[in-house]
Amino acid sequence: MLDPTDSRYLLANSDGDRKVHDGESYAVATNIGLPFFGNPDGYLNFTAEYRHRGRTNRQGYDLRPNYLRPTSTTFDPREASFDRLEFRFGDPEADDYTLFLNAGAPVGALDFYAFASFNQRDSLSAANYRQQSGSTNRDWSVLAPGTAPTNANFVPLTPDGFLPFIASDLTDYAGTFGLKGDLGSWAVDASVGYGHNSFDYRALNTVNVSYGPATQRSFDAGGLRYGQFLANLDLTREYEVGFAKPLTLAFGMEFRGERFQIRPGDTQSWAIGPYFKASITTSAANCSAQSGVYNAGTGVCSFPGRAAAAGAQGFPGIPASSLTDAKRHSFAGYVEVDTDITDSLSITAAGRWEHFSDFGDTITGKLAARYEFVPGFALRGSVSNGFRAPSLHQQYFTTTSTNFISGVPVDISTVAVNSPVARALGSKDLKAEKSVNFSGGFTASPLSGLTLTVDYYNIKITNRVVLTENLGAAGAGTAAVNAAVKVVLDANGFNSVGAARFFINGLDTRTSGVDAVLNWRLPFEDFGKWTLTAAYNYNKQKILKYHNDLGPLATIPGLILFGRQESLRFTEGQPLDKVVLSVDGEIGKFSLTARTTRFGKVTSPGAANPIANPTSLTDYGPDDIFLRAKWITDLELRFKPIERVTLAIGADNLFDVYPDRSPFGLRPTTVGGSYPANQEYIPFSIFSPFGFNGRYLYARASLDF
Repeated sequence: MLDPTDSRYLLANSDGDRKVHDGESYAVATNIGLPFFGNPDGYLNFTAEYRHRGRTNRQGYDLRPNYLRPTSTTFDPREASFDRLEFRFGDPEADDYTLFLNAGAPVGALDFYAFASFNQRDSLSAANYRQQSGSTNRDWSVLAPGTAPTNANFVPLTPDGFLPFIASDLTDYAGTFGLKGDLGSWAVDASVGYGHNSFDYRALNTVNVSYGPATQRSFDAGGLRYGQFLANLDLTREYEVGFAKPLTLAFGMEFRGERFQIRPGDTQSWAIGPYFKASITTSAANCSAQSGVYNAGTGVCSFPGRAAAAGAQGFPGIPASSLTDAKRHSFAGYVEVDTDITDSLSITAAGRWEHFSDFGDTITGKLAARYEFVPGFALRGSVSNGFRAPSLHQQYFTTTSTNFISGVPVDISTVAVNSPVARALGSKDLKAEKSVNFSGGFTASPLSGLTLTVDYYNIKITNRVVLTENLGAAGAGTAAVNAAVKVVLDANGFNSVGAARFFINGLDTRTSGVDAVLNWRLPFEDFGKWTLTAAYNYNKQKILKYHNDLGPLATIPGLILFGRQESLRFTEGQPLDKVVLSVDGEIGKFSLTARTTRFGKVTSPGAANPIANPTSLTDYGPDDIFLRAKWITDLELRFKPIERVTLAIGADNLFDVYPDRSPFGLRPTTVGGSYPANQEYIPFSIFSPFGFNGRYLYARASLDF
């Protein structure tokens, strides 16, 4: 029977709390050093590691009816045996293979150096479960175009529903070589490097419903490529100018070339199959010829029997229209001077010029000083400006995934800034971010082994690049605005997508805060070597200005690109403060590290607008979740029985602390309505600053040859 207090769920006989042990992981690593091809003054150092991480699942029991109900008062008998833990909510399963090389050898008056790395990561994560009774599991091929889907004519594609999987294949490799040393009075460092990253996706155990029974069950969903070439030259020289320390002059130059590519997936991974057909405006005769349903009042011919979702469920592939091969390059030069004018006053000044092929020229600079007014006590500060050109990824990245909006799974597309759908919704070419940074603080060493540092920082960024709200499908706007967004999506081929987003220069912001660190090396060496550390961080994000003026590009009046939900994520989606207390000690063959961290409170914003003031960008909504501050404690014990062997055991999150559970069911009567349905079986917010896996236990053995 259904829960009498909330008819969305079946009635449960217990509170649903469960104990789980998962996420088993192991790693094997080795490091070896050798002469550089027989050269005793050179070296080759190789490191290799294999790491396996098991998946975790922190799903709560899903008590929604999974199967189509024969009548309003009866249930499919399979409900009694259906696995209520059909989701996966946690870390994916992953295998990592890592290689690293570090090498060096003298070459005449200079030293040759090189380093290279390779990493391969294969992982498998899960999308949201597709219920047996859902439209994403319906066989639309049994319906005529004009036949409305009902329970009576429902035929499932799979007997019990399905859990789509997303397999990712990540490959990174990079290498750099160079020469450094002294040429006359100059210290020289010249290097050339290249790095490349590829990220390929596969969608497994899923369907493209719009192809009906002819759908593939696995798909190549496409991939991303990024490569970067760097060439650097740095020169440094000291000059005696009568100060307490020689004046150091440094200057250099850099060339950087970048390339970003998007590779489309299989056609069926993204395409619209034969069982989706959009409504059209036409004559009654033509509508009848296509077996549609004609509305004489509007002249619209609809096809209720052709409403299948397009694209692979869980992770629709990258469409052919997103094929991208974007390049850019930049040149930069810098100059820096550094000296101690007196024994107590140090200054540094630097300037940098940079030219981007797509964003023009910029000049940035920095001035920093340190003044030790008495031994062991010093003041320091700096002022600088910054420039950051939007990355190629921010300009061209395209993907689609399933997210929950108000508890309902919705396919959301991130689209390129210059795409037709983004332009129709108000996107403009991205501008570079610019910043002004101030910092100041002091250091103090009042006692031997005791140090205190306190620093304040204030960073103002204009034209900050951010993602928009999820536009459409009960996203940031009113029902009328969301419906209008859906029309734009459909008109641009995103028929199965409920919402879209893209990068914009959305905000001017100010980030300010304080970092304080107290470190005390205890002087009681008869009891071992002990160091106590206390650290505190206060970090506040403030929005100074919204750039919501869409201009003539926007086709939808009243559309807000960056609204309440994204604003709260930006200002309150991370802890306002953080405290870290730690002790590190060694007694004979034993040592330990203990650390406890307090993460401040966090707001996890829901999609529902504030009830009293629905258009507010700062008020809380009825589905916002407030995560209280939590202490997380880590402990590691080490034992060294002989010189070349170290054994360790430890625990991350020793006391098995979890974030506050998300509320579910009916809201308080003073608010009314219901919390999003998914919060019953997705118990924790992804905004938790320490995750939601609970305690992690480990053991480690190290052996030196």
